[in-house]
Amino acid sequence: MLKWLVLAVVVIAALWLLRRSSPVRRDGSSAGGAGDDALVACAHCAVLLPRAEALERDGRLYCCDEHRRLGQAG
Repeated sequence: MLKWLVLAVVVIAALWLLRRSSPVRRDGSSAGGAGDDALVACAHCAVLLPRAEALERDGRLYCCDEHRRLGQAG
């Protein structure tokens, strides 16, 4: 019986350590800076992409150079 109790404590401790070292938080966001990881919508086609990959023109964000050239839809 003591073996099972020790095994259970070891497993729980291992799971706790793994969760603690994980870079993903419970709310689904990354533990790092969220500024560049935030999703933004293209002003032309509304596709979502990481902020770090978006192209900017006149304060608006676009997914590619063609959409940046075409400008805002609508």
